[in-house]
Amino acid sequence: MNKAKAGEPGLKLQTKSAPLRASFGDAPPPPPSKGREPLDAAGKALMEQLAGKLCLRMTARDFPHVINKLAPFGYQPQRMVDCVDDLLIDDRPNRDGFPFAVVAELSELRAFYARLPRY
Repeated sequence: MNKAKAGEPGLKLQTKSAPLRASFGDAPPPPPSKGREPLDAAGKALMEQLAGKLCLRMTARDFPHVINKLAPFGYQPQRMVDCVDDLLIDDRPNRDGFPFAVVAELSELRAFYARLPRY
């Protein structure tokens, strides 16, 4: 069995547990993000395309730039899966990661696209 040694860089799931309460509605919404791009036309189109199939409400609210980044891959299942993997699994140090609710939404998005046929 291959075990990573202490101090070796490795892959980690980007998540943080502190905002977990916010996903259950007992904490106020985060303040508007400064310097973050708003949801653009392509991001809105992706949200409409996925309406009724899955919900990315928390991701669009708190991380609209992530939706914008995913939008070009709306009709490319394998590229969407790869892009979501890149967002969720990170080996860069000192990253806070996404709140649990956003990780759950992105994981659901990945699973949805992983089930689609690849062209």
